Amino acid sequence: MIAFQPQAGLDPTVERLRHDGVEIAGEITEHPWGRIATFKDPDGNDLQLYEPPAE
Repeated sequence: MIAFQPQAGLDPTVERLRHDGVEIAGEITEHPWGRIATFKDPDGNDLQLYEPPAE
């Protein structure tokens, strides 16, 4: 699995991807080490968007 950290922040990036037709698997998950949104690329590979925890 590959994780990317979006520069615009996780929430607006997920919203834009959904608007563009990308299916996000579930909701954004919250963890002590950050937030994750999981989706698949056109080839079926799992990808994640990552946002570190707020300081």
